[in-house]
Amino acid sequence: MKLNLCVFFISVTILLSGWTNKEIETDIEKINVKLSEDEMAMTFLDMPNGEATLLHFPNGEYSLLNTGGRRTEKELREFLEIYGVNKLHSIIVTKDDHLYTSNLEWLINEYKDVNVIIGEHNKSFDDRKEINSTKWSTGELYNYNAIFSVHVVHEGVDEKNSLGMDLLFRFGNNQVLYMTSSNKDLEHKLLNDKKLPSTNVFKVADFGDLKGSDEKFVDYVNPQIAVIFHKRGLLPSQDVLERLSNMWIDIYYTKQFGSVTIKFTHTDYEVITIPLKSTHPQVEES
Repeated sequence: MKLNLCVFFISVTILLSGWTNKEIETDIEKINVKLSEDEMAMTFLDMPNGEATLLHFPNGEYSLLNTGGRRTEKELREFLEIYGVNKLHSIIVTKDDHLYTSNLEWLINEYKDVNVIIGEHNKSFDDRKEINSTKWSTGELYNYNAIFSVHVVHEGVDEKNSLGMDLLFRFGNNQVLYMTSSNKDLEHKLLNDKKLPSTNVFKVADFGDLKGSDEKFVDYVNPQIAVIFHKRGLLPSQDVLERLSNMWIDIYYTKQFGSVTIKFTHTDYEVITIPLKSTHPQVEES
């Protein structure tokens, strides 16, 4: 059964109708997700361009999944400060593309000794021995602890830049399919290989591009909710949105809902949307 949306309004002194950038900057200093020992969380950050997802662990550690697009360093810096991220355990990069990597150099310099995790076919760090990097390959399973793991369901590149690293996160009975590749041939292959289980959360590939999220694929993985990041100057495909909606999947588009935190227990989860905008002006451009 799908969970009801839990909308978390962070302030006790701010009226929603009166929110301004100045008020947000003044009154919202930190967000504490408050995890117990048997919980974890993922926050899909409301970046003005590109993808960035923060992984929260109960021991106080954080990892970042992608780093946002061009000219988003100020926004990402603010989000990490608001969530109290003083140290990053790792940065996972699912695609060698500016929409995923634009703040990577800054993060490497800011968070010393952070482990940068990339796909096996990503050659961007091959000549940079000073970077602490790890390569993941298709089919490998990485256990963070006894109840949290990451399975690389696919990793690759192609000339059309439609492929990347696609990951299945498991926490207890919950599963998050984080798709980067928007390629129907790959989706059909994954279906034929029967490598994917039903999932709770589906991160839609390539900002809702029509080349991915085929109807049969989405129907097979059967998610309860879908998250779509924003790409500057481009809206998600209407066909993809209708496809998800017709399957009774709750859609969270970060540009509309703000940052989306999903808090997991071993058996359940809740969705928390935070309409927190950056204090820096955001300029749309193609």
